[in-house]
Amino acid sequence: MMKRTDVERARNTSAYCEIERVLSVRKDMYLTKEEIYAEMPLDENGVSLVTISSLENALRNLTHMGHIDVAYVRGIRYFGYKEEKRGW
Repeated sequence: MMKRTDVERARNTSAYCEIERVLSVRKDMYLTKEEIYAEMPLDENGVSLVTISSLENALRNLTHMGHIDVAYVRGIRYFGYKEEKRGW
């Protein structure tokens, strides 16, 4: 059972927008997928409104489109904010 407010927040929460928000707040940092996921909005029960699979898909698509920067360090992917965005 979910409250109506949780359902409305879940409908209006986009993984793409939340990733942009998290990375823009920390412009001088590169974050892993797990660190970005920890910043996603939560419902009243502490459950993330964005699933890990939707986060992974959004990260992959945003990287391919060139909207966020990705760096590989010792086999780990780090994502960062990209100031110049093309076609957004």
